[in-house]
Amino acid sequence: PVLLIGGASASLLQGRGALQDIDQLALFKPLCKYTASVRSIRDIAPTLQRAMQEAQSGTPGPVFVELPIDVLYPYSMVSKEVVPPGPPPKNIKQRIVQWYLNNYLTNLFAGAWEPRH
Repeated sequence: PVLLIGGASASLLQGRGALQDIDQLALFKPLCKYTASVRSIRDIAPTLQRAMQEAQSGTPGPVFVELPIDVLYPYSMVSKEVVPPGPPPKNIKQRIVQWYLNNYLTNLFAGAWEPRH
């Protein structure tokens, strides 16, 4: 069995032409027994466990797990990738949008390291 782990662009940038923004799941689906994309930090271990179970079950074969960069690192480390720096917003509408995005992105994975019950 083979476990393929692929990096991916930040979840919020997928489908927008970011670096590594290709449909890797569709690319690997015909070649692998199982494909998955991790959507939160707390799902990394269960997804990898399931992938290994699938790889070893029945006829052994390759599996693929995609890990977007924002799932691997805290927001503070990847924020420059997700929201590139630019000039400060000029009007109230732009400032509100910028405020919302900053707060939304900062809290997107809040509590992600806490165990599920």
